[in-house]
Amino acid sequence: MKNYKLLAAGLILAFATCFTSCKKKETVEVDSETQSAVDNAICEQEFMAIVPTVNNNAIKTKGTGASFNRIMAPCDTLIKISGDTLSNPQGVYTNPPTFSLNLNNASCNPMPDTKNRSGSITMKLTKRLKFAGAQAIIKFQNYKTNVLPNSPAGINYKCDSMVITTVTVAPTYSEFQIKVVNGRCDNGNWYITYNATRNIRHEHQNDNDRTNDITKIWGTSDGVNRVGRRFTVTVESNTPLVKYTSCQFIQSGILKLLPDGFKERTVDYGPNVCDEDATFTVNGQTVAFKLR
Repeated sequence: MKNYKLLAAGLILAFATCFTSCKKKETVEVDSETQSAVDNAICEQEFMAIVPTVNNNAIKTKGTGASFNRIMAPCDTLIKISGDTLSNPQGVYTNPPTFSLNLNNASCNPMPDTKNRSGSITMKLTKRLKFAGAQAIIKFQNYKTNVLPNSPAGINYKCDSMVITTVTVAPTYSEFQIKVVNGRCDNGNWYITYNATRNIRHEHQNDNDRTNDITKIWGTSDGVNRVGRRFTVTVESNTPLVKYTSCQFIQSGILKLLPDGFKERTVDYGPNVCDEDATFTVNGQTVAFKLR
């Protein structure tokens, strides 16, 4: 009988030890997964930056229907490569034009957010941009940024398509819906996949000083991070991500991120300061990390 009691006690102890160690391992693993948040930010910050760049270069281009007398970036105007800019009173083009924007231009770089960019984009318009429902279909050609110190070769951005749809254009702001299909961000050693359906509100603070313009972002995204882990992201409209034109990082806002195999965490980009610092909270624990 004594041996049975010893055996039973041993089994209970072993089970308790296993349960405790598994629980500890799970807690450590949950608290250490920051790669999905970092990789989502790497893709999101650049894809979303395309919108004000395109919109404000279109302002300088006759026939696009952009309606603000401001300059976003010091690049050249958009160059029409096909179609024409004739439209009916509702802004619909009879022969939708396609424009290109060449970033291999010394006047473009560095841009106000301190990033250098190269390559080019093309934009096909279905309607003048100031009309609700207008769509700009964006394609990337050798598009690259070189912003991360640990990525001297730069980061390449591409996607099957990026569609920008005008929601509202007003004197002090413009709002668009963005859809990124099969996006990819890579530096030659790793890659991230990214899809998104976002709303972007571009607020114009001062017609003569574009560095204070603000971009607010909300909606959903998903992708696979550089180590092969799938993730999904939700940003509510009442806590949007906020990015100033003069900063390369998202400066404030809250998102909910769910990496496969982990619990949902809340990522907080901070108190509206231009830096790479952010925090995430899961199971009541808050951990600081860097957005790179």
